Amino acid sequence: MLKKIIPVLFRLTKTLVCCVAITICARLPIARASDKLLLDKVIATVNQEIILYSDLEEAYKQQFYSEVVDESKKIRLLRDLVVHKMLLAKAKLDDLKVPKAYLERECDAKIASWIEKFGSEEKLLQESKDKSIYHIKKKLKKQLKEQYLIMSTYRHLTQHVALTPAEVKSYFNALPPDHLPYYPTSGEVYELIVYPKAVKPTEQEIKLVEIELNKISVQIVSGTLKFEAVVQQYAEDKKIAVQARLITHNQQDELLSAGIRIPFEHLHPEVYFAIERLNVGEVSQPEKYIDTLGRSAWRLYYLKQKVEAHPMNLTQDYEQIHAHFLEQKRKAVLDKWMQRAKSEFVINFAPEYRAVEELL
Repeated sequence: MLKKIIPVLFRLTKTLVCCVAITICARLPIARASDKLLLDKVIATVNQEIILYSDLEEAYKQQFYSEVVDESKKIRLLRDLVVHKMLLAKAKLDDLKVPKAYLERECDAKIASWIEKFGSEEKLLQESKDKSIYHIKKKLKKQLKEQYLIMSTYRHLTQHVALTPAEVKSYFNALPPDHLPYYPTSGEVYELIVYPKAVKPTEQEIKLVEIELNKISVQIVSGTLKFEAVVQQYAEDKKIAVQARLITHNQQDELLSAGIRIPFEHLHPEVYFAIERLNVGEVSQPEKYIDTLGRSAWRLYYLKQKVEAHPMNLTQDYEQIHAHFLEQKRKAVLDKWMQRAKSEFVINFAPEYRAVEELL
């Protein structure tokens, strides 16, 4: 079983989708020669759905990658994974269907992005230790199907949850003034990367990338090209590949991390120094660099939004406050459903994880 995984490229839009406490996204299954399958085991089941020890370990690394292992956090995280499986089991009991067109479209798009990221189908297969694109696609479809069913059930259960501006204001006013967070200088920062499409590019092809990125930079600054439209404009280009991503952070404080702004103090130094003197709407000087796969590329950073340091307030932080309060209300609805519905499922745990039962 291929349980080692790496994060997939995120969509190039700023869409943020939350489900319970864990972000669900399709990933590329990776098999390593050092994998010890005998060390893996089933630690929980919900009806026919299973949770493996490796599932919990991977989820923990993604959410708390920079922290020392905390067993109490692992227990709470396993509880969230069980809730996911309950949502999945309910979807199957309700006989929800996943549109075939959706599966094909999403699967093809993600595989295309992986091929672009690794440089070729051959390199993708080497990285995944898979025999063919067909096998990768088969596993990916299973991930996408589960993701769709979980999110569909979650949205159905919480679709009635809404907030008015008055409710958001009342929620904010009820927060203890001496406990309001202080927001450091933050902003919405994007990275744009341009690669030559050739597997082994010549110096001339690498130079072409520099020329094209400089053209893009001039167009963005002049306003003749929107940053959000760059990737689409070059989607069919045969010589260069363009990728864009929102720079995010792994901030555990939900009230601080709601929304898409990142505190500048959390930026990697090379990103910070590239954007520190930029005005909103400007881009940094293009720079050449070697990516993690050893490929030559050029990149720049785009500062879409900047907010100076300030105590949290409704005027500047309405989006974050609204998002946090809305997710709290959705979670409360989900918890009530779980309390009512858990008796309808057969839920079992390995002996060492039975403490999770008290959290359900």
